[in-house]
Amino acid sequence: MAIYKSYENEVSVLGLLITNSRVSQEVIGLLDINDFENEPNKVIFNNIKNLYDENKTIDLVSILTKLNNNGDIKKIGKPEYLSTLVRSAGVASNIETYVAALKEKTKLRDLKSFLDDSKKYLDETDDEVGTIIEKIEEDIFSVTREKGPKREEKISDAVVDYIEKLKSINSDDEPEGIQTGFNDLDGLVQGFRKGDLVILAARPSMGKTAFSLALSANVSVKRHVYYFSLEMPVDQITQRIISANAFIDGKVLKNPNKMGSKDWAKLQQAKPAIERLNLVIDDTPGIKIGEMVWKIRNYAMNNPLDMVVIDYLQLITQSRTTGNRQQDVSDISRTLKLLARELNIPIIVLAQLNRSVESRGKDDKRPLMSDIRESGAIEQDADIIMFLYRDGYYNAEKNTSSQPVEVIISKNRNGATGKAVVTLHMASGNFTS
Repeated sequence: MAIYKSYENEVSVLGLLITNSRVSQEVIGLLDINDFENEPNKVIFNNIKNLYDENKTIDLVSILTKLNNNGDIKKIGKPEYLSTLVRSAGVASNIETYVAALKEKTKLRDLKSFLDDSKKYLDETDDEVGTIIEKIEEDIFSVTREKGPKREEKISDAVVDYIEKLKSINSDDEPEGIQTGFNDLDGLVQGFRKGDLVILAARPSMGKTAFSLALSANVSVKRHVYYFSLEMPVDQITQRIISANAFIDGKVLKNPNKMGSKDWAKLQQAKPAIERLNLVIDDTPGIKIGEMVWKIRNYAMNNPLDMVVIDYLQLITQSRTTGNRQQDVSDISRTLKLLARELNIPIIVLAQLNRSVESRGKDDKRPLMSDIRESGAIEQDADIIMFLYRDGYYNAEKNTSSQPVEVIISKNRNGATGKAVVTLHMASGNFTS
């Protein structure tokens, strides 16, 4: 069918590759044999690519010689076809348009192949529905995503780019990392960098969900945040956000009959600011890592996205479990790190600590990296590991309405470790510097 073919663009490109050495240098690395649908054109491109890889001259004579030497001349019909390509060469200034058209047709052919393979898979598989969905979602993303930018760069160019970035940051008076809104913490970690995987871990009741919501609210004033709540539905998350930002006792919000006029006034005053937050909440229960990755990628392709927060790691499941939970969590951790790199955003992942914290002496129950449940590769994958520690949880005399919470930076790949202190307002669940 014509929809899958672009013969005119194929011959325009091949003609230019044969006749214009500058074009060959510029675009041959962008092309693949599968970008050509016509079989003789595939053969000719493959031989041109081989000449290029061998650092040999690309012209009519060298291509014809190579075709004769390896026997491929029989696959293109008549040798005169090469002369036809030369006469059909496109306009050099339009080469990017020709290549883009070829790539578009390649994507259409890949999509057709994907649909055919998916139908065959559905007809033959005994896999569970969740596994089927995850596989198809992963495959469709691999078909539809654009080819990423080149990853290699000369050090001379990298130095120039980095210095320009430093100048830009300095002139804007804006730190490079995403600022958390907590002064001590920002001073320590210098914000969350693009591509960072950040682990925020604590024992239950330390306030990690409340802290992650405060962090998300702070960031989403100017940036765009996607928040996965695997433990609580969206209405409970909304109630917590309102309670924290309006400074209303959470217990009162759970029972509106107890709300007084002052509470209603606080709510109305805070409402516009909360509504302006660039915050999306996803409360899909029992979500699998494949579905989560697909959702994040799909959202990022269609919307601005600066940060993802996930509450919490141990509730994410694998469709194809290894039977070893530590290995599964390690695989999930690695997947999220690679996704952060791919989308160039920080991903903040909450994590539970095991009970070994409680077995330590009463004088110091501050967590260690070894306390993270199913830690596995988490320590290796994470760029930043933060722990929350609230002394008031263990010491009744310190259990006041506002309590200091230590944010302990145990790992910081790009900066200092240490401790920042924030304040938790117990009734509202709000965190302040």
